[in-house]
Amino acid sequence: MPTATSGIPTSASRSSASSIPRPARSSTYKLALLRPEQPKGSLDIEARSGRQPLGRHVYQGGASKIDRKTKEVTSYPLNKEWLDPNPDQHVTPTNMYVDGKVWMSDNATRSLYRLDIKTGKWENLGEAKTAGGKGISGYGLPTDKNNNVYMMEFSSTNIGRRDAKTGVVDICRRRASARRPAARPLRR
Repeated sequence: MPTATSGIPTSASRSSASSIPRPARSSTYKLALLRPEQPKGSLDIEARSGRQPLGRHVYQGGASKIDRKTKEVTSYPLNKEWLDPNPDQHVTPTNMYVDGKVWMSDNATRSLYRLDIKTGKWENLGEAKTAGGKGISGYGLPTDKNNNVYMMEFSSTNIGRRDAKTGVVDICRRRASARRPAARPLRR
């Protein structure tokens, strides 16, 4: 199978003799190409201290987990029927150890997916919508300590939250001025 590589920082520490930071070591891992016709590589990799790194294949339609001890890479491709011809995925493993789930969004389809790390199965939760039918899609997916996912709308000031247990979506709509801050004259 064709592969792409990704350099991942594996540790960073301070010298015991001084407070000068040492550069991080990096390792190269081979990531499976899930869609050879799409651009290769991963856009980012996230890991909590001492945990397994998880990266997104931004145009590949999936994610990969790297075992720090065995150096084994496990890929989690999205179901083919869910893939858009031009995907743009964001994955958030930050708090996956709370419930074993990883969030991922696809900005092309506005769909939200959730991966069960133990089973390797994805859930397609569709577009995040409130009970009233208002939708939101986020660029980036931060999570809180309970692994609830937040969606910050790129084109507005709206912030959405999807509860990890109930699936309920709430949207905070903030008013923002359409004006830019006034320029201040330079002081000399």
